[in-house]
Parts: sequence; C-alpha cells; structure tokens
Amino acid sequence: MTKKLSNTEILILALILIFSLFIILADYLIPESIGLSILYVIPLFFSTYLFFNKKVTLILTIIYSFLTLLTFLFHEFNFVIISQNIITIFILIVSNFLSSAIIRNFDEKKKTDLLLNEAYNVTPSGVLVVDSKGRVRNFNKSFVNIFKFDASKKIDTKLMDYFFGLEKGRTFFDLREVLENQSKIIHIESEGTLSPVEVSYQEITVENSFFMFFTFENLSKKINQQINMNRLATVANSSHVGLINIDIQGNILALNQGAKEILLVNDKENIYGNLLDFFLTRDKEKLMELLTNVGKGKNLSNLEFLTKSIHGKKLLQISFSPILDYFKESVVEISVSFIDVTEIRSYQKRIEKSKKDMEEYTYIVSHDLKAPLRHLSSYMQLLDLEKIDFSDKATQYLSKMKKSTKRMNDMISALLSYSRIGHEENDLAEVKLSAVLKDVVLLYDDIIKEYNISISSFIEDKVYINRSHVFQLMQNLIDNSIKYRHPDRPLEIKISSFEKNEYLVLLFEDNGIGIDTNHVDHLFKAFSRLSKNNEIEGTGIGLASCKKIASFYDGHIEVESELGSYSKFFVYLKLVTT
Repeated sequence: MTKKLSNTEILILALILIFSLFIILADYLIPESIGLSILYVIPLFFSTYLFFNKKVTLILTIIYSFLTLLTFLFHEFNFVIISQNIITIFILIVSNFLSSAIIRNFDEKKKTDLLLNEAYNVTPSGVLVVDSKGRVRNFNKSFVNIFKFDASKKIDTKLMDYFFGLEKGRTFFDLREVLENQSKIIHIESEGTLSPVEVSYQEITVENSFFMFFTFENLSKKINQQINMNRLATVANSSHVGLINIDIQGNILALNQGAKEILLVNDKENIYGNLLDFFLTRDKEKLMELLTNVGKGKNLSNLEFLTKSIHGKKLLQISFSPILDYFKESVVEISVSFIDVTEIRSYQKRIEKSKKDMEEYTYIVSHDLKAPLRHLSSYMQLLDLEKIDFSDKATQYLSKMKKSTKRMNDMISALLSYSRIGHEENDLAEVKLSAVLKDVVLLYDDIIKEYNISISSFIEDKVYINRSHVFQLMQNLIDNSIKYRHPDRPLEIKISSFEKNEYLVLLFEDNGIGIDTNHVDHLFKAFSRLSKNNEIEGTGIGLASCKKIASFYDGHIEVESELGSYSKFFVYLKLVTT
C-alpha cells in the first residue's frame, strides 16, 4: 500500500535518481558493468522506499541477481566481473536494509509526533506552549473549548493578553513569578467574562530554544460541584434525621449533627466507635446479620430497634442502603438513616388505648341505654295485653312511643356497630361476594316480594376481605336504595364489581328518587339523612358506616346521581394480598 510523500521525501528520491543517472553515464566511461548494476539498484531503492516491504525487497534482489547473470552473456567471463557483481549484490542488500532502517526510524518518529499531537488534542486539560518572548506557539483543542478562544487569531498573541490583573506586554517570566509567589488559581478573560483556572507549568528547552509548557484546568465545574456538595452537607447537617456512614463491620466513618443529637455522641472526640455499641446486646447479632445482607447489595428500611444511653432507651426507625464502589461491583460502605420514634410510638399506644377505652365505653353506654328502652318497650307491650280502652288520641300517642322506642334502639345498635368498625380482629379471608350478597338479599325477602323489587348482580366471586365489612356495606347500600325508591315505578337494583388500578370497585345502581348533588358532601356524615320525611325509617349512620369501611381499606366512595332518575355509588376498596 502506497503512502503520500512529504516534500522532504520527494527531495530525497530526486537526489537518488540524479545520483543514479550520474552512475549510468559512467557506464559509457567504465568498461565494466558498474553502471548497469547501479541501474538495477534504482528500482529496488525506489520500491523499498515506497512500499517498505521486505518481501518486495527480496524479490527485487532476486531479479537483480538474475539480470546480473544475464550480463555474463554479453560481457567477457572473467574473475573481475564476477567479483564485481557479487560485491554489488552484497552492497545492494546491505544498502536496502540500511535505507529501510533509516526510513522506519523516520516513519516511527513521524507517527510518534502525530500520536503526541492527538494526545494533546484529546486531553481534557487545556495545553499552551509559549516562547521566551511570551508569544503563544501552540495550543490544543481543549484550550480552545474551555476558554472559547478564536483559534485562528491566537498564534503569536502575547500570553499576558489573556490574563486578568497583569499588565499587557509583560513576558511569561512575570507570570511565572506570580505563580511561584501567589496562588496557582488565576483568571482568564474570555469574551468579556472571567473564568477561574488552575495553572501548572514546566520550562523546557528544545534545540537551544526556551519554551514554557502550560496546562490549564477550568475550575468552574469543580467550584459548582463543591458548592452543591456544601449545600447538601448543610442540608444533611441541619436535618433532624440521623445520617451515618459505616463500613461493612459497622465502624462509624462519618455522621451528621442529627445523628449526634439522637445518639448523644460526644463531639469533642472524633472517634465514634462501632454503630452496634449503641444498641441493646440482645439486638447486636440481628443487626450484624442485617449488615451482612446490606453488604451483599440489599436495601433494608423501616426497621425498629432500641438504643441505650445514660438517659434511657430510645426507639429508632432505621434504614440501611449499600454504597457501591466506582465500578458498582462491590459494597464499600453502608449509609444508615434513622429517626427517633419513641414519642410517636408512645402517642400511638395512647391513641390505641383511647380507642379501645372508647369502644368499651360505647358498648357500656349502648348497653345501659338499651336497658331502659327494653323496659319501656315491655311496659307498652303490657298495656297492649291489658286491652285498656284508650281514646283514639291516647292510642295514637302509644303508637308513636313504640316507633320512637324502636328507632332509638336501632340508632344505639347502629352507633355501636359504627364504633366497632376497624377495631375487630384482623379476620381477613378469601370471601365469595356472590354468597355474601345472597345472604343480604334474604334479609329483604318479604319487602322484595311486596314491592316487586328486582336485584341483579355481576360481581367477582373471590376477594380477600373481612366478610362482616362487605356484608355491612351491601346491607346499608341496598337498604338505602329500598328506602328511597321511586313511588311510581318498580325498584331495580344492579350490583357489579370490577378492578381499577389497585382497587376493587363495588358499584350499586338504582332507579330511585335520586340525590340532589348539592347535598352529596353531607351524605356520609353520621346521623345525616337524605330526606327529612319522618315516614322513611333510618338512623342516619348507614352511609357513614360505608365510608368508614372504605377508609379502612384505604378507599373512598364516589356518588353519581340525577334527582328523580337514578343513583350510583362507587365503593373503592384497596385490594388486599394474601
């Protein structure tokens, strides 16, 4: 494969050709075949130089030897000519190897220079070469990119023209004095802005010429990164969350102010010991096992352990995260974050106790309130048995008393049931909704036949839920539809279910009297009723109970209705996995 020749190489080849022509002319003057032999040397030299190929050199040498033998046919065969040609072949081979070596050395030097030049251009640092008079002699691409200089205008420009705070016209010796006596961070002016750079330099001598070799690193990104790191450090240090970095064995490497306050660390000594020493002895083995798992790359969160100190015990909620090495292959450190949940857990226990006390109180009150109501109901039944001849007005009063007593008893039962929602045993199981609905419908068998009510269902069979909750939901919403049915048309109730995102949606539709959408916000408040009509029975707790059940499953209820036409209740229950 040929290569493009430089001016120097062309000049060398021209000299070889001129010298060879001179030798050929000598062939007319010298009777021997020296001129002819040299003529054969020319293509060999030329090919060797162009191709730099040992095989080509060998082939051409063989051809030359063959041509030399042919000369014996045209010249007198004598010892002088034979000796002369043998010496010529020997000189030819040696000269070719020598010329190849010289050319190889020249080529290698050129390649090295090219590689160095490429290396300067790909290095991220700016490189600048300046002569003894302070003039710029060379620079790399990074120098241009970093400082946004016009590369076509910078050769022979004075170095001092770039630097802020130095008089123009001064030599680089002045800059060297600045760099030696002051900080190595200076400012370069570029397009009217000042860029902080870190400068390093080296003095070099090339063929008795003195140069300075400068490297520049733009500190703008470093400074911004440092500002961000300082900002993060300030945020971390001002946080009340404890943050600690430990090694795989649990030895504390660094911690923030929040960790010091929670663990009551003495900040006078920078030796913090092992993280495990802050916890109870019974938990150390478990914690060491957790650290081993984190050391394998696992994240652990929301674990709770007790710490010990001279001021007592604290309950911490802790999370562990692995910190990987640069190549993200192995865990080198572990990040630990924690908060003090001692007071939170204490408050939660108090709240749970208060809820339990309230439940017991509600049960006792409900029981105590029901006792006089039972007595009152018994006395009214005795009056009926006595068959006393009451006046019409007295009979009307007695009837109202019976209804009020029953309504009061129903309200107390509903209130008791409402207070118990969410406080039952965690009795979650796989429930067949169709079977639950069948049980609920049986409660209304008589009224369904009496008013020709149609109930159809399209529901999923298997759901993981508390059976009593879904029973209460269906009973209250079906009861609500029956109470508020339209007087002029048979009631139709449709019940269906479907999944939406991570929720089970129970849909209850009816063609009843509908709901005024302006009053939807008041539907789910306890003791709030859809109608003021006293002829419609109800406690005002049914829909409030439905909302409480939905909230227990992290859900909610949506209502869609048109007054006088229809109502739709969408009950969203978050799906519970086994």
